[in-house]
Amino acid sequence: MTKIPCTVCVLTLNSEATVARALESVTDFSEMLVCDGGSTDGTVEIARRLGARVISQDPAALDADGRIKDYAGVRNACSAAASHDWLLHLDADEYTSPELRGELGRAVATGPHAVFWVPRKYVLEGSVIEHSVSYPNRQIRFFHRAATKGFRKPIHERVEPLPGVAAELLRSPILV
Repeated sequence: MTKIPCTVCVLTLNSEATVARALESVTDFSEMLVCDGGSTDGTVEIARRLGARVISQDPAALDADGRIKDYAGVRNACSAAASHDWLLHLDADEYTSPELRGELGRAVATGPHAVFWVPRKYVLEGSVIEHSVSYPNRQIRFFHRAATKGFRKPIHERVEPLPGVAAELLRSPILV
């Protein structure tokens, strides 16, 4: 099977409880890139065992205690290290559904340089929560790097599309 030519960027810090599920959900993609904040648990070992390339979070984006103070900076550094122009950003406690993987593969294969709103749905005790006051919880997490200026804002970061680039909407969610 041909892998989707897209880099999946995953932010981690002591995420051994969730990182395997996140990475196992994106094995259809040709690159998994973990941007780690200095984990002291098994996060890095799990990521490497599952085939991810691991890089360290940019110290300039961290505070004196090593916590992220500039999420856009960390995400942009991860994007810059990616081998592909198509990027999917996940947190370590998020994962993709088979339906979303199909949509992403089709977008890469057929779409022009673009950015996409991706809905997010919460999972509680194994059940997807279908209705919530916070839905639709959409974020631009999938994009072609040539269609954006990258992430902006240190907290509650978001992708800034280039002028004239309209974000398209995907139907299938990232699960949290």
